Amino acid sequence: MRTSHKALRLCLSPGLLGWSLLGLALSPYFIAHKVRRYLKYRKIDEINPERWLSGIVQHSPEPKLDGPRVALVGASDGELVIMRQIAGALTELRPRVQLAWTLRDAKTISDVRQTHPDWELSYWPFDFFYPVMRYLAEVKPDVMILTERYRFPVLVVGAALGGTHVVLLNSRIKRTPLDRWLLKHVRTVMVRTQQEADWAKEFISTNTNLVVTGDIKLELRKAELGAVREKDLEDWLKPDAEKALMVSGSTDSLAEDKWVLEAFMKARERRPMRLMIAPRRVERRDELAQLAKSMGLKVRVRSGPYGPPVTPGEEDILILDTMGELAVAYRHCKAAYVGGAWDGMGHNVTEPVAWGVPVAYGRRRGHFRALQLLCESHGVGYRVGESGLLADFFVKFANDPVASEDARNRCEALAIEQSGAFRKTVNEVVRVIDLVGSQVSVTAPAPASAASGE
Repeated sequence: MRTSHKALRLCLSPGLLGWSLLGLALSPYFIAHKVRRYLKYRKIDEINPERWLSGIVQHSPEPKLDGPRVALVGASDGELVIMRQIAGALTELRPRVQLAWTLRDAKTISDVRQTHPDWELSYWPFDFFYPVMRYLAEVKPDVMILTERYRFPVLVVGAALGGTHVVLLNSRIKRTPLDRWLLKHVRTVMVRTQQEADWAKEFISTNTNLVVTGDIKLELRKAELGAVREKDLEDWLKPDAEKALMVSGSTDSLAEDKWVLEAFMKARERRPMRLMIAPRRVERRDELAQLAKSMGLKVRVRSGPYGPPVTPGEEDILILDTMGELAVAYRHCKAAYVGGAWDGMGHNVTEPVAWGVPVAYGRRRGHFRALQLLCESHGVGYRVGESGLLADFFVKFANDPVASEDARNRCEALAIEQSGAFRKTVNEVVRVIDLVGSQVSVTAPAPASAASGE
């Protein structure tokens, strides 16, 4: 049952109307919150007007397939990694499926439009009536796969009311009244742990299929750049330099970068090392380079010369200001710090672990509590709340081959223990597509020749 004029059904939901009235009453707070986040992180996604007009922004030039329409919905690069690998498995197993990509991050969408002009692409709509109605009316998803996040009442409830089979994968379940209401409209819920499944059983609909898959992020294929680009990145990093390479990835703010640099400067007093920093937003390159130079550090930037030239291998700080290379750069370092949890909700801590590299992160648990605790239980995750502890972490792995080998073995053991999540997730998505596909074929109008009895 395609969501077309049925998008209008969301206007008939008392729950959604009540939610919208509450949102209208709280709109001054929401506006102030978004402006604050924009000023802090310079994230255009918080105020992007295109998310109000979130119909299809890039149509696929390829002929339309006849399988169910599946909307893959995710925020930015991290979710896109999951979405791409799920999509690759789906198109291999069910080649007639129609994929529609939905992303929130403007920079990610810009990159995708250049690298994948054949994708049907939409902005993730702001969670208000008009943008959601337009999105549902244009994309017309039979299946909508939400990657990890689901707390978007107008989109989730509106899609469900319009006949879309809403799927949630690799989810982080919460237990507030809002979550209880939303999850009643999600037809397939895939959670990471049995504990989350036990929580969800208390309030999901009896028609909801609840599946424990494990955490899919621990089993994703390692990022690939292509042989030429990977060799170029390796040459730029000079991993064979005498000074050990440490990495600080996905830092959110200049304050966090300064904290990391202070830890690095303490650590290099005890061991020779270099530090590569990859800010979450590459637009922060200039302010980061200026900060490092103001602290007396030699800087080399991935995109090209920045100030007086520095001989490769002799720099103190490398700044990675390109998209898509961080996940591969981790393989060349001795230890990695993953940002975001210093003063925010954190980022995925498993990318370094996939390469056998121990990982540190800030004092907050945030969205990645379960992954942090899992890494800690295997002895490869380090929670650091002050710069001295981060300095100790860098020193521990800087020039100790025994410690590095032990970390690699522990990372491998973690990966083996958690294997199977990707296969379980894909199998469940295929089951949904087959179910919805049979319903679509039954309800589709008959061809003219069949209707006329020919």
